[in-house]
Amino acid sequence: MTTLARTMAALVIGNATYQNVPPLLKPINDADDISGQLIAFGFSVRTLRDATTQEMEQAVVDFRNTLEESSVGLMFFAGHGFQIYGKNYLAGIDTKDGDELAVKYSALDLDMVLDAMKVATAPTGLIILDACRNNPFMGRARSTASSELAPVYAPKGTLVAFSTSPGQVSLEGNGRNGYYTQALLQHIATPNLLIETMFKRVRSTLESLTNGRQTSWEHTSLVGDFRFQLSTVPGASQYGPMATGDSLFPRNTRASGRLIEALKSLSWYTQNPAIDGFTLADARTCTADELFVIGRNIYQAACGDAHAASEYIAKFKERTEGLDQLQRKAILDGILYEIFFNAEGQHRGKPKLRQFDLAFDLQADPDLASSFEFIKGCLAPFSDRYFVLPGSGDDASFTVAASQPNDNGNRTLESVWFDGANILRVPPLSTDSWFDLRRDLTLTLPELREYLSESTAIPKRLLKIEPQFPFTEGTRVILPANSFISRSADALEEVLEL
Repeated sequence: MTTLARTMAALVIGNATYQNVPPLLKPINDADDISGQLIAFGFSVRTLRDATTQEMEQAVVDFRNTLEESSVGLMFFAGHGFQIYGKNYLAGIDTKDGDELAVKYSALDLDMVLDAMKVATAPTGLIILDACRNNPFMGRARSTASSELAPVYAPKGTLVAFSTSPGQVSLEGNGRNGYYTQALLQHIATPNLLIETMFKRVRSTLESLTNGRQTSWEHTSLVGDFRFQLSTVPGASQYGPMATGDSLFPRNTRASGRLIEALKSLSWYTQNPAIDGFTLADARTCTADELFVIGRNIYQAACGDAHAASEYIAKFKERTEGLDQLQRKAILDGILYEIFFNAEGQHRGKPKLRQFDLAFDLQADPDLASSFEFIKGCLAPFSDRYFVLPGSGDDASFTVAASQPNDNGNRTLESVWFDGANILRVPPLSTDSWFDLRRDLTLTLPELREYLSESTAIPKRLLKIEPQFPFTEGTRVILPANSFISRSADALEEVLEL
């Protein structure tokens, strides 16, 4: 299976042995443990321990260059941090403790890191700051430094995470790590966990560890999904490359070969009797790869309206009763794989969703759960492309807003909200674009659910619509011409460039 490579770079800094103020206990441990975890995720990591401000600044410059060849950039800092007149600074071990100018110009300006993220080509930037400790730079003679870090503007595609909320300090902790890093390490490796959800869990754990004395917070302008740990569920590697690359699979004259040939005929008159004539005895003689390819082609035939193929999927449990567990699993694995991967084993840009609900309705049967774990593992490297990772069984709620009713009582759809973002993209009309040839669609609530299901690859049974207006049986919503659903705001620009 072709996977989506993630090129990820990280700069990790832990400063503890300060020259002009008392040392800290945990930042070196924090930096080392975060570095080790990031390396396990596949990050290329540079770790600085007890760095001077000049060393930190040079490391940021080097990091900025690294981001040109990375899809994800992350900077973690543990140590002293402070603000002066609303600007944030991270203290090197040689940061001075005199007046405002001495402190300010001997520390790393956080804006330097933010600027590096902003101008870099890496689409995802993450800054994690465990840096609001009880700050000895605050209150020194003639110094206006505050131990609180100021809110920041996160450039597009960036998330900035703070270990504390305004007015709090970051507590050192009783164990190896500071409390914030301890909570972070507890959740960061959870498979397939969206980063926003991960930080919510970190916040909950941190409040528990500190009895409510410390609450973390984040500012984000991320435009895509990010997960540190992709699923460890085995994917398509359990089947051979000529099975996952269906077009390469060798033909034979046995029952499996005859069925595959018939299914590839694109003729109902050939496909339907071939499926009906494929017996359990025939299936038992097949290898796992053969059954996997049969499953792929059954789904392909079902999408072509071969009724025997659709019925086979709808009555899958009944039709495969008598096969052992691995044989049944191989067929269903193939059915699910065909939805998302093409004949060369490459991830489809657009899933094959014609019989999507028919196949995913089988997920309700616990005896078939392993196949949905299989497809979840196959799709884990592509998780950023999905609203909900197929196979996870997670439901999704969409809030829809529309205009006031027109003369016919219909409302124009204005926004579709998912996870706090409007995912409805409406290109401006242009007489020069073929894209404008599509017309408005008028949809009932079931039809809107169908549209959202197809646009998001979420089964209808797991999709909930919450209208922000009265929606009765006779209500219709107008989907504006050429509009489409996408998590990425950049998708609109891409469409307009076509």
